Amino acid sequence: PSTTLIKSMTAAFRSGRFDFGGVQFGSGSYGDLGALLAAMLLNSELRNTLLDNDASFGSLKEPLLKVTALLRNLEFQATPAFPFFTLATNMQDRIGQMVFKSPTVFNFFLPEFQPNEGRISSASLVSPEAELLTSPTIISLMNGLLSSVKYGLDRCYAGLAGDFAEEGAWSNCRYRKPGDFVNSTGFPNYSPSSQVVRAALSELATIMTSGRLSTADRELIIEETRNAPDPQQAMVQAQQLIVGSSAFHSTGIVNRTGGQRSQRDDVKPSDRPYRAVIVVFLAGGMDSYNMIVPSSCDGTNEAGLDVLQQYIAERGEVGLNEGERNLVLDVRGPNQQPCDKFAVHPSLPFVQQLYDDEDLSFFLNAGVINNPTNKENYQGASITQLFAHNSMQHEAGQIDPNQEIQRSGILGRISHVLNGEDYGFRAQTIGIQSLFNSLGGDNSNAPPPLVMSDRGPESLAPRPWREQFDPQDPLIELNGPTDASSSVFGDTWSSLFTQAINDNEFFETALDGITLENEECGSRALNVVIKMMETRNDRGVDRDLFQINFGGWDDHAEMKANLGERFVGLNEYLECFVNNAKAKGLWDEITLITMSEFGRTLTPNTNYGTDHAWGGHAFAMGGGLKGELLGQYPFDITPDSPLNVGRGRMIPTLSWESIWTSIIEWLGVKEEDFDYVLPNAQQTDTPLLRRDQVF
Repeated sequence: PSTTLIKSMTAAFRSGRFDFGGVQFGSGSYGDLGALLAAMLLNSELRNTLLDNDASFGSLKEPLLKVTALLRNLEFQATPAFPFFTLATNMQDRIGQMVFKSPTVFNFFLPEFQPNEGRISSASLVSPEAELLTSPTIISLMNGLLSSVKYGLDRCYAGLAGDFAEEGAWSNCRYRKPGDFVNSTGFPNYSPSSQVVRAALSELATIMTSGRLSTADRELIIEETRNAPDPQQAMVQAQQLIVGSSAFHSTGIVNRTGGQRSQRDDVKPSDRPYRAVIVVFLAGGMDSYNMIVPSSCDGTNEAGLDVLQQYIAERGEVGLNEGERNLVLDVRGPNQQPCDKFAVHPSLPFVQQLYDDEDLSFFLNAGVINNPTNKENYQGASITQLFAHNSMQHEAGQIDPNQEIQRSGILGRISHVLNGEDYGFRAQTIGIQSLFNSLGGDNSNAPPPLVMSDRGPESLAPRPWREQFDPQDPLIELNGPTDASSSVFGDTWSSLFTQAINDNEFFETALDGITLENEECGSRALNVVIKMMETRNDRGVDRDLFQINFGGWDDHAEMKANLGERFVGLNEYLECFVNNAKAKGLWDEITLITMSEFGRTLTPNTNYGTDHAWGGHAFAMGGGLKGELLGQYPFDITPDSPLNVGRGRMIPTLSWESIWTSIIEWLGVKEEDFDYVLPNAQQTDTPLLRRDQVF
């Protein structure tokens, strides 16, 4: 929107009135929404159809708004047994967006997001909504929309509702047919005002796409629905095709040039040794000062207190007591530690086992460091906003505080380097469930980031075998190549949609028959990672770079109890993952690293929780690690510590760059490319661990 429009709307809101053509809207009271809406809807900019011909005008639509738009477009009504529409409980996971389910307090997407490739990037535009358009969410959203058109808000065939069968009704999905709303909580009640095909389609195009559906697209839809058994079924089929068109998913006009978009290229398996890095991000700020704790300590602070005594005093009721400090680790490693023994949380016995087997290393007091930092200068020295989820999560994925490599993340830069001519590796970045900022980078010589659902691939348009109409081929044609005058947003939808179909078809074949030693245990996301590794020959890769997020670690209340419960789950996930990796012969080729945006305050708050802090502890695991304590646990964690900036917020003594230097070298990155992958490493004034120190 232009500055003029924003000013007009602001003035209408403040004055409570808007005058247009001699008519006054609003009561004249501050905040009158009638005046605000009039200022918006009657603005000539928004009603000027000439702007539709501007390729850079408009936007992609948000997933949930497409769902609600469909409900309104087709005049959905609630069924008598369910007076309110009921959507599935996992909408956030399925389509990337749901009311009250924003993954952070800052929104579902970043305002500066730009797709990794395509016409939006080439035009130097941004498209925040595109961050939600991953292959899994695109297919899941499309299946939900298609199911809603055919069966109403239902559970069947990837529908958007749960199972709410009316009494005496068939609940078995195989009996569904278009127009059968027996198990729905809402159904489309739209009926065209004309039975003439072209007139009815024109009406649908107006209702569902504001008239943006092109003449060529309308002709294609008429041709594809010509053989429908009756006019009602022809209308349902037409609605299915419209909900897959770029005109429905964006607010721009496109002109197809004919043909289809490019398919996935065939590749040959790599003949080079395989390696994979998996980032397990514990989002929310995991309290790692209860993950690894002092057990037997000689190191003291200036007051003469050893670190265990300090830990007990500072942590108070939220700390681990003596009986809970029973999983003991003998110190191994190059650095002097204040203790000869530490203990891990009692819910992490497998972590202890891996450390004892020399397959797991801890990185102590690690986190975001941008410049040489001390207690006096830390606020001015930090480029990254401290103690905030959004900024510190972003930097943990980006690791480039000065944004020297625009819109790139740590895994994306690794991929770019390894795919270079000087290396000849074939590297792929993969996000499980989400398009993380760590995956972004220069894809001029590397494949774009891949996103895989933790449920695995999903076919487009599932339906009962009796249902003959398959919308996939006409949808692919409707989303074919466009000319240069077409909307960059509409073209982006079409490109991402066809890519999603190609990806899902490819992985349905590649993953077919791949099983794990134990399919029932652990995390779906980590199990999918193992299966994706097993497709490396089909994908032709020798380096995989994964990220997974496990959320819920923001314990401002009842931290000790909540953390213990989550550690039980994490311990199970890791044990299952390792056993499955070993069964596939992958353990020695894997490095899995846990990270969290920040540690938490050593001292509790009044709700027996802990608050946002800074330095914390992380660990990495894999068959090639030495299994040591790296970095240094602080000798002083009291308020007098030179590292404590308040309430036990500890300045990190290892930076993220400290850890990643060793990992990128293990992957094969040469020293002359360290500064590209880790642009700020030389500014942190922290030790940069090398491969032979960690592996």
